[in-house]
Amino acid sequence: MKHIGVVAKVLGLLILLSVVLSGTLLTLSYQQQRALYFDKLEITEQMASAQVKLLSDQVEGAEKSIKRDSQAYISNPDARKLQAQMDHLVTGQLVSNAYLFFPEEIDKDGKLALPILIGNQELYGNGITPTSPYELSPEMREAYEEAKKGGQGTSDVYTDVGGSWVSVLSAIPDKEGNVTAYFGLDFDYRAIRMDLNRTLWKSVGIGTGLSLIFLAVFALLVRQLLKPIKAIAELSKRVAEGDLNVSVQTKSRDELGVLAFSFNAMIARIRELIGGMQTSSERVTAASISLKESAQQTAQATEQIAQSIQEVASGAELQQSGTYESTRAMEEMASGIQRIAESAASASDASAQMAGEAGRGRDALAGNQAQMEAVQGAVRRTSDAVERLHTLSEQIGKITSLISDIAGQTNILSLNAAIEASRAGEHGRGFAVVSTEIRHLAEQSLSSSQQIAELIETIQRETAAAVEAMQAGSQGVDGMAVLVRETVESFEHIAMSIDSINAQFFEVSSSAQQMSASAEEVSATIAELSGISRRSSEHAQNVAAASEEQLAAMEEISSSATALAGMSDQLRGMIGKFRL
Repeated sequence: MKHIGVVAKVLGLLILLSVVLSGTLLTLSYQQQRALYFDKLEITEQMASAQVKLLSDQVEGAEKSIKRDSQAYISNPDARKLQAQMDHLVTGQLVSNAYLFFPEEIDKDGKLALPILIGNQELYGNGITPTSPYELSPEMREAYEEAKKGGQGTSDVYTDVGGSWVSVLSAIPDKEGNVTAYFGLDFDYRAIRMDLNRTLWKSVGIGTGLSLIFLAVFALLVRQLLKPIKAIAELSKRVAEGDLNVSVQTKSRDELGVLAFSFNAMIARIRELIGGMQTSSERVTAASISLKESAQQTAQATEQIAQSIQEVASGAELQQSGTYESTRAMEEMASGIQRIAESAASASDASAQMAGEAGRGRDALAGNQAQMEAVQGAVRRTSDAVERLHTLSEQIGKITSLISDIAGQTNILSLNAAIEASRAGEHGRGFAVVSTEIRHLAEQSLSSSQQIAELIETIQRETAAAVEAMQAGSQGVDGMAVLVRETVESFEHIAMSIDSINAQFFEVSSSAQQMSASAEEVSATIAELSGISRRSSEHAQNVAAASEEQLAAMEEISSSATALAGMSDQLRGMIGKFRL
């Protein structure tokens, strides 16, 4: 589609407005000229009717004569005078017919008609003679009604077989003021229309000439005014093609000058904007490349961290499993130590009971030697006490053997605890020290139990000897003194052995208590180490999950950086189309 310029659009709009305005003015002028023509017709009719009114006597005479004889208009003097007046009125260019109507109305085929009183000769030639009814057209009837009411009426344009007409009617009164006739003139509307058309075309010609002159002047003025706008339009095309090295040269200070100045300012700002965008795009490209490299490096580091954290988590799980085994071992060791303490307490009670029995035996031997009759009973009681002592010695031997076994197991458990502490690293260093102390205490307990076993063997030998002595004493009173002395000595050795056993049992009990306290500390340390291992495992798993999320985020950042670099390249390509 061909582009229409601003000048053509303005001229087209102006031509349209001129045509509309000219048409409106011509229409108004035509209507005004037509109204003036109608006023002129009414004035002409008024002048003619004034002349007829001067002949009111002749009108009455002719009316009476013609009513008696329709042909009287030919011979009656009044009728002939009126006839001459009618013929005189039609000599002009506008009046075609002049006539007088009788005031009496006639109904002709349901339509209003007025009989002709007198008319001009041409009217008679058309078959309209005096006393013949003249049928009124609707336009003539309106004029007739106006004449009846106001004395004069003008019809609108109407057409019959004779042509197009405008008729004006006036009432002719007599001397008393009564209407004696109606006077009418028919004006040829074709002549009126031709005259109006000549005036109209003359106005059209003058208006067209003036409009063309005005349009030419206006077109030159608009073209001159639009030169800066056209220049701006051409420069705008260059700007649209990317050439920003343009400016509008103007010295005008009107609105067009302001437009040119604003255009230059806009181009300058666009140049600054494009330059800034170019610099920013280069910086964005460099930053996106750096961001992508950093994201890749961070992703690699994060992946390595994730692998390391997985290894730490696995180690923490193994450490937690080891601490669980150590806890179970320490619980078993604490149980063994508790049994050692209980056995030591039982042995101590038995030793105290044995010491009481030995004391009572010694007291019995230290009794009155004279009471020989009581020797047999004393020997029997002593024999029973020695037998009970032998039985208790066997029980103590069993307890001592149990203590030795428990001490050996404790030593093995302490070695296992030391191995687990070495696996725990820094967290198990204190636990290793405690396990070493427990091993030393177990070795001491084993040594003490061995000494107790040796003492028990000695007691058993002594009790066996006492039993033999009791048996020998029972064979004869003669050997009673020797037997009593040997028995006293045996009881003294037994008392000494019992005191030594009590001391050893006290040492074993103290060692067991220390081992129990150390075992509780080791158990608490292992429990704390287990909690630390569990928390370390949980933290390691959380860190591993966070590392995976960070790795995914770094991959997204790397992808975004790649997309940003692509968009920056596109932006640089778009900016490269502009020439600064």
